Amino acid sequence: VVYGKLECIAPALAHEFVHVALYQQITKKIWGLLNEGLACYIEHELHPYRKETGNQARASWRMMSRVHYFYEWRYVNEPEYAPGEVYHYAYLVAAFLIRTYGMKSYLQLCREAATDKEHLAGEQFELAVKSIYRKSAAEMERTWRQEYNPLQRILDLNVWQKDETSE
Repeated sequence: VVYGKLECIAPALAHEFVHVALYQQITKKIWGLLNEGLACYIEHELHPYRKETGNQARASWRMMSRVHYFYEWRYVNEPEYAPGEVYHYAYLVAAFLIRTYGMKSYLQLCREAATDKEHLAGEQFELAVKSIYRKSAAEMERTWRQEYNPLQRILDLNVWQKDETSE
């Protein structure tokens, strides 16, 4: 439960509301990377404060799509997996996918990646990425890690209009 003045709790409310909307409107079987990524992305769009670049954890998208791996920060004391870093990682992945391919594709990814079999989440995620983006998850991740600079992309390509024109 979140308490405080509205201006102080608004980012947390936006974040948590996204979880509710995703659960009720898209799928009940998505956790970790895609779920938290979308919640952090919408939270940032409404209340910008996240860095647009940052530490990208060594873990792969496939691994981070598994709920137990994503929430590993609860059990280990590693800076790379601190709560803020893991959520920031999810935000950067979501920002890349949404700004590059559009929200409609991201929501479809959430639908297709959904599974109630946690041990198959990585495989299901890879199949969904391939189905929607016509590229392997590894290829998409390489692009994200090597070439994608979110802040520069916003400044240079006016990506906010891409979403409107691509759908």
